[in-house]
Amino acid sequence: MAEANDNRKNPDGSIDFRVMMTDVTTHYFRSLPDLVGASGLAHLQDNTFQLDIDKGAATLPSGDVIKLNSGTFSAKDIRQRELIGQFHLDLAASISAMLTVAGNPDLKMLNADSLSTMPKATGDGHFKIDLQMPLVKDPPKERVVVKTAVDLSNVAIAAIAPGGYRSDGKLKLDFNPDNITVSVPSNFTGQAGQIRWNTVP
Repeated sequence: MAEANDNRKNPDGSIDFRVMMTDVTTHYFRSLPDLVGASGLAHLQDNTFQLDIDKGAATLPSGDVIKLNSGTFSAKDIRQRELIGQFHLDLAASISAMLTVAGNPDLKMLNADSLSTMPKATGDGHFKIDLQMPLVKDPPKERVVVKTAVDLSNVAIAAIAPGGYRSDGKLKLDFNPDNITVSVPSNFTGQAGQIRWNTVP
């Protein structure tokens, strides 16, 4: 153990601990809503901790529900002075719920001006979020790194053109704090095509 204390690492093969969890409620990041009804497996092996979650849900203040299809949390070199956590989340929710999460100031995915330029839409969202940050209380925003991939389906957007707009396929949405790029198969008053637009505050 003296060697382990010197280099702040547990010896290989010294720890292998697993815990199954069911019906867990947990708060995981700043102002995001609690995850409820979660289940999964926690595994501590030597210097790595990983939590695999196979289900759960979160309810936003609006009443919209976000379903967690799967998720992982991992941290390596757990005995180091600074610990970096990585979250990988696979989520399903309505477009309105997705945009509410994207507009959360703690995540820095969209700023308020960018969010206000997004056309009003309804539909279903499937999105993946990768989140990396130091595991400290109130981590600095500049050290919170978020990557997002979004697929939307059954999308209806009003007031974008005379006669309205509806997607015949899946809509791809890429966004960062300063702009949103949308690419999608389209159907304007019965005419098939492709549409792409950027919204910049």
